[in-house]
Amino acid sequence: MKKQDLASIPASWWKPWQAGILFTYTDPWGDEKPVVAGPITGWPTETKTEFTLDWAGIRKILERRIITTNKEYKGISLGTIAWRIVEETCEEKPNGGLPIVHASPDQTVSDDKADHQRTYEAWNLSNNGIDKRLTEISEVINGPDIMFAPRWANDEHTAIEWGMFHGTEARPPIIQTWTPDFDLTGPNPAITDPSITSDASALVHRVWATGSGEGDDVARAYAEDLTTLKDWVPYMEKVVTDSEQADTAKLGAKASGELENSKHMIDQLSFSVRADSKKYPLGSYMVGHTGNVTLDGFFSIPDGTYPMRIIKASGGLDEKVSLEFQQDAWD
Repeated sequence: MKKQDLASIPASWWKPWQAGILFTYTDPWGDEKPVVAGPITGWPTETKTEFTLDWAGIRKILERRIITTNKEYKGISLGTIAWRIVEETCEEKPNGGLPIVHASPDQTVSDDKADHQRTYEAWNLSNNGIDKRLTEISEVINGPDIMFAPRWANDEHTAIEWGMFHGTEARPPIIQTWTPDFDLTGPNPAITDPSITSDASALVHRVWATGSGEGDDVARAYAEDLTTLKDWVPYMEKVVTDSEQADTAKLGAKASGELENSKHMIDQLSFSVRADSKKYPLGSYMVGHTGNVTLDGFFSIPDGTYPMRIIKASGGLDEKVSLEFQQDAWD
């Protein structure tokens, strides 16, 4: 930013952690929408005329919050467990309130067969970071995606809150009210620069999962799939670790989940879309949403229409948003 533009603004407005940044986008119909927001994380880097601020999403604060009381959750969905962790731990901290609201439905065993259990013990401080626990919940088999998205907290557009969105028991991807259709097969002035990158680094045939213990007593299990051992493909394996887990059955489930993600090459599609597109303007989709992508002319992915998950969005001041997709196995 230009320093002259902020000459009359108190320094408290860019003080790390006390202050934050909000970017909004006004679409072609004049509707202003929050796009990204979060705390400033460091003092600015300055020149004589400019300074640069570092900031991150609201989840950055949850990286610095720790579960310090015993917690046990039973008979609810993984997404609901994730919400309870955020809600309860923030309430327990001095000045711990954050403008985060639950934006997805509560699910219990009585109404959704959401019968999961998690226990977090107060002594386990090194593993009890909120962000770490949320990541673990997302990474188990059928674990829900989790996204914190800013939105207006009032009609006057003078305050924001973050909706905590997460997947459900039936569909782990983030809930969405509509699915955009991106057609890359013909002239489309809203979409430019499509490309596909394929990554084979995850491919293995056996996954070991190690747990707690020492030496020969380390808990361990593995999952294996030899069906892809053909056409001169060499045998490959990898190791994942959960140092808290002593249950070999649970370690086996962890290995199976990792193996499922290691059977295929990862095809990543990228293209740019105009922010002011009337079909899919910025603010009508977010990271974690699924779009139907129609493409042709690529060797890596056969011609056709595929549900693909948005895994990254970035942009500058040129009215273009760069989107990255991976195929969505849940549609």
